[in-house]
Amino acid sequence: LARLNDRFTRLGARLQTPSHQLSAAADRLRSVERRADLAVASSIEAARGRLSRATEKLTPPAERITMANARLDLASQKLDSLITARLNHAGTRLDQSIRLLDASSFQRVLDRGFALVTTSAGAIMRSAGEHPDGTAVSLRFADGDRAASLGEKSSPPSSAQKPEPKAKPARPAGASKKDNPDQGNLF
Repeated sequence: LARLNDRFTRLGARLQTPSHQLSAAADRLRSVERRADLAVASSIEAARGRLSRATEKLTPPAERITMANARLDLASQKLDSLITARLNHAGTRLDQSIRLLDASSFQRVLDRGFALVTTSAGAIMRSAGEHPDGTAVSLRFADGDRAASLGEKSSPPSSAQKPEPKAKPARPAGASKKDNPDQGNLF
């Protein structure tokens, strides 16, 4: 019996009292609560850091509008310069086309002494045998129009009507090409 009593005492000593069990559970609960508080505080601090970094990246609407206006002004200036350049280029091409058209105009041919022959209906005559004698025609010169009628074919001018070529000035007798002071020396 003594042995059983002794064993019972030892087993009883190992058993914890309800107050002792409650105290141990309360200690564990406080430990978990502290760790949870630390985790929440750490999580909140990390979220604040992320929010702060995100806020720094965000620009205020007024600043974004100012930046957009600056980009718009730059684009407007570029567009203005491009339009001006295109208009200048188109103007240059138009001027060149006008000069080319003017150079190839029949009016320039008339300015050089030629005439444009048209029928009374306004059709251009391209060859002498195209219409019979007596056909009324209009001759357009650079300075105006004249009426005419077709007649006989004219013969080409004879050699007697050709002007004589100008005579070269005579060299004095005894003068050679070497004595001519106006003649340069090739050597």
